[in-house]
Amino acid sequence: MKKLLMLFLIIFMTGSRVYAQTYEILGNLGGELEEFKSLYDGEELFGYLELHKLDKIDARQNKYKYIILDKNFNKISTNEFVIARQVPNQRLSQALFNKGKVLLGFTELASGGFYKNQQYVLIDIKTAEVKKPFTLQNYQLMNTENTVLKDSFDKFYNEGGLAYKAKDKGFLLANRSISGSYSFMKNGIFIDLDGNQKWILPTKVGETPEHFYEYDFLANDEKSIALKANYFKKKKYLSSKLLILDTENGKESAFSSMDESGKKLVINTVKFIGDDLVSIGEYYSGDQTSAAFTMNKLGIFKKSYKRNGGNVVTNSYVPFTDLATYVPIDVNGKIAKEGFLDFKDFEIRPDGTHLVFGETFKSDFMSGGYKFTELFYLILDQNFKVVKMASNEVNKSLYPKYRYGQSIQNNNGYASFFIDPDQEKKLVLNILVYNDATKSFKLEKIDLEKKDSNTWFFAAKNGYVGLIEYFKKDKKNPGGKQAELHLEKIYIE
Repeated sequence: MKKLLMLFLIIFMTGSRVYAQTYEILGNLGGELEEFKSLYDGEELFGYLELHKLDKIDARQNKYKYIILDKNFNKISTNEFVIARQVPNQRLSQALFNKGKVLLGFTELASGGFYKNQQYVLIDIKTAEVKKPFTLQNYQLMNTENTVLKDSFDKFYNEGGLAYKAKDKGFLLANRSISGSYSFMKNGIFIDLDGNQKWILPTKVGETPEHFYEYDFLANDEKSIALKANYFKKKKYLSSKLLILDTENGKESAFSSMDESGKKLVINTVKFIGDDLVSIGEYYSGDQTSAAFTMNKLGIFKKSYKRNGGNVVTNSYVPFTDLATYVPIDVNGKIAKEGFLDFKDFEIRPDGTHLVFGETFKSDFMSGGYKFTELFYLILDQNFKVVKMASNEVNKSLYPKYRYGQSIQNNNGYASFFIDPDQEKKLVLNILVYNDATKSFKLEKIDLEKKDSNTWFFAAKNGYVGLIEYFKKDKKNPGGKQAELHLEKIYIE
């Protein structure tokens, strides 16, 4: 799965549908359902995390219960744990699966709407052991059990953070630095699967005290971690470089420029393929300091670097004007009658074929916003040359339709999911399905009907779509059922 399915609107399947699998979350577990999250093993779904907040032990501690389910809703691990808090509003921010371990990240809402005080607990699924809560503060790994985190006047205060996994190796814990609406990694520590510190992120020093680097996470695999090193002078963004580190010891294997003369690159998908780090996305006129506006968008790109050394291997561009053979499109991606083309999902198949999915949008006078019109897809060959472009006419909507993409069963193809979110009486799930064997697409549709219940989509195993319906405890629900989950088979092969 490349992207998590966003929670969206109030929807439910039509009554005529038969659910393949159902799972109920009951109130007799104690406490309230806090989160239900998908867990991934690489790009494959492993299972789910069900998290309940059991109690507030005191003003500074919360008690939680976790349940780990496999992708068929079978319970495989459960336990309870306590974690410290500084303010009442604490939430689960991350859940990462890695070789039988699950890392949970908790954060708190600070004044101004920002999150801070990131803490972690590490779960061993096999033994159900929960490691004592810990945090990364000022380059130090610290236990937080039965303590409160420091406030903003203390040197150990942190602005929150994120964790990233290196498959079968461990996790990179990163503290944030918030600048305006942007959040960057300012330091980090890599821990192994038992929670032991392995190495500290080797941050770069600027040419003067006013110059510094902050980092965006790009990709990782068993061998390497790739970061985008953003170079600043005070608050001014200057340039960016690719920093690749050895997962085992944190040693640098590449530090090279990512900037492109006369172009601003906006990466959508980036991953290691063999000895190369491959990035794909959209590009704009300008340079690395330019804003990415629709009116200066020019097309799509593929740029790849050597894992060792960071030398550029591939640097290919497809301007929108190259698509004029297929559709009436201008230099900035505006298609006649449909609006601007916005690509959302990029995929590289095992044979090297590139798939690109998007939708068009245009200004809508009545709503004062945008109307999203048609779905489009591109097929490009191994050399990033366009082989085919086509569109699918769907219902117009006032919100973007794209939700997520995933490989279909047995990795025989790829499906990209688009949902019409604002139809009057029903919603429509549009699935663009690519078949590796025939190198062709088809559009599958599932009609959804609105119902007076709180129900959202969630990511499911290959070949299925998931729905979770939340319930209120009232006369109609005396048993206190909190949620019900359904998996339904999608015939997309």
